[in-house]
Amino acid sequence: MQFSASVSITVPSTVNVDGALSADNVTERVKSVAEFFAAKFGGATAQPANGYYVANDGSLVAESVTIVSAFVGADNDGLPYLADFMKNTASNFCKAWSQECVLYTVNNIGYLAFSE
Repeated sequence: MQFSASVSITVPSTVNVDGALSADNVTERVKSVAEFFAAKFGGATAQPANGYYVANDGSLVAESVTIVSAFVGADNDGLPYLADFMKNTASNFCKAWSQECVLYTVNNIGYLAFSE
């Protein structure tokens, strides 16, 4: 099988910018993205990382994150709508998680999604 594209969503461990979530809530978030990617693309991988960004108020937010990624199979022919699909998907997770923004990637190019 050949994969023609890759996607990811960085799952935050906070709510409302810097409020810590319980480990169970973080696991639930990661699982929801992984299940979504698995249903759409056939699988997913989750990797823990440390994330940092500057919030709207100018403060530096440091948090544990999990990067959930998936390869998109050639049978989807790269999904011409992949960028829009990922923007909408990440925006929906962003809103559900009460985040200012969520980082997502399409073919290793990073984008920020807002809850809009």
